[in-house]
Amino acid sequence: MNRFRPLCALSILLILGLPVFAEGYRAVLKDSGRDLPLCVVKGTPYEMGKAFGQLFPQESQGLVQRIIGASQAAGGDEYSNEALDAAWAATSPYVSDHIKEEMRGLADGAGIPLETLIRAHMIPLISTYSCSSLALWDKATASGNLFLTRNLDWEMGLRAHDYPVLVLYLPDNGVAHVNVTFAGYIGCNTGMNAAGIALAEMGDSPDSDKPYDVSGSHFTMFFRDMLYDGKSMD
Repeated sequence: MNRFRPLCALSILLILGLPVFAEGYRAVLKDSGRDLPLCVVKGTPYEMGKAFGQLFPQESQGLVQRIIGASQAAGGDEYSNEALDAAWAATSPYVSDHIKEEMRGLADGAGIPLETLIRAHMIPLISTYSCSSLALWDKATASGNLFLTRNLDWEMGLRAHDYPVLVLYLPDNGVAHVNVTFAGYIGCNTGMNAAGIALAEMGDSPDSDKPYDVSGSHFTMFFRDMLYDGKSMD
């Protein structure tokens, strides 16, 4: 449990040391010459989503416009509004209510039409995947601590990496957790929570498997559920 105390300490420092805005805080973590945007939000799912959007409005709008525009320009009908709407119709019955509420809050906070924000979240659902991850611990590391990596394979032309953000969620009902993500995107590819759950994924969804059956919860949404609710491996 000791290894997760820095997360709690970080929360306390941010609450005490930064100005309050929209039920959240915006800060910058400096590491090896890089500035890493940090967003801390608290409250109900809607309130946390709205705070995220209000704290990163331009970045959220930029990401959504970029990934929809680039995908539709390159993929044609595969990423049409109709195709993205159909994907949401298939997967939405399996998406938890708190994710839907957070998405609605994000749309309101960032000034993005909800249907546009949903379409952006559907692009990873219908896209191909072939990625990698590493989990190293015990004798495999000099300190013996656990190190978890996630190598995201999104198309570089989407320029999603221009909008990085670490989001620390402090929900009224749920486990505090960190999502390593992009502005305007509440899905999760890797993250950890205060109960000690850390996760990443390796996907293999080639073009040859298309059309995909998307009648289920995509892992990026399911990961958020796991971080939000998970308190043990069971």
